[in-house]
Amino acid sequence: MLRKPLLAALIALLAAGPGSAWNRAGHMTMAAMAFDELLRDAPATVARVVAILQHHPQYESRWRPQIAAMALDEQQRFLFMLAARWPDDVRGDAAFDLDTLHSALHFKPLISAFQLKPRISAFNLNPQHKLHIK
Repeated sequence: MLRKPLLAALIALLAAGPGSAWNRAGHMTMAAMAFDELLRDAPATVARVVAILQHHPQYESRWRPQIAAMALDEQQRFLFMLAARWPDDVRGDAAFDLDTLHSALHFKPLISAFQLKPRISAFNLNPQHKLHIK
């Protein structure tokens, strides 16, 4: 009697494979979904976020060349997608690969707000990038 549920659980675990939501492709997929929902429900917010992303220090060098040939709506969507994977892209770049900076910019489950505040303060070293946690 116990064999069937155990066998079913084993098959489910073997078939599941690794989750891909938290790699570059997963980040981009989630950003595309968020963009689509925001565009539908709050288009003014999309415009504000795009304007902020266009002031990112690496917009001209890293993102603009990748989106230049796209139609405007495609540019905005892909910009969201590129920004979502940026913490992964700069991992290994000496200018950005600080453990505290990456931790502050990247989702880490099971972290409390108390633990997060000191990490964000490392990002606040650049006065152009002030984040305020309440």
